[in-house]
Amino acid sequence: MKFTINHARAIAGNDIYISVVADDGKPIASVRTELDGIQLANDNLSSPSEFYEHAFPRSGSAGPNTLHTLIVTAQLSDGTDHSSTSIWSDPI
Repeated sequence: MKFTINHARAIAGNDIYISVVADDGKPIASVRTELDGIQLANDNLSSPSEFYEHAFPRSGSAGPNTLHTLIVTAQLSDGTDHSSTSIWSDPI
């Protein structure tokens, strides 16, 4: 499972981009994305997929030295979960 997570401070909030690539022949069934404890998306894929991506423009709040935690959890078609966490602080 390969996660790609990018974030940048926006005029309001943060611009966030995530992608998930399955491996071992086990496709992705759903992906849940949480920023600072708030769910941004819980996407159940209509048919399991090898690739998932989603952009979240201007998400959450932002401010000098504001700490953020982004958690992306992908559930595979066999029911196993895999997660990736990104933690960052907004610049001054």
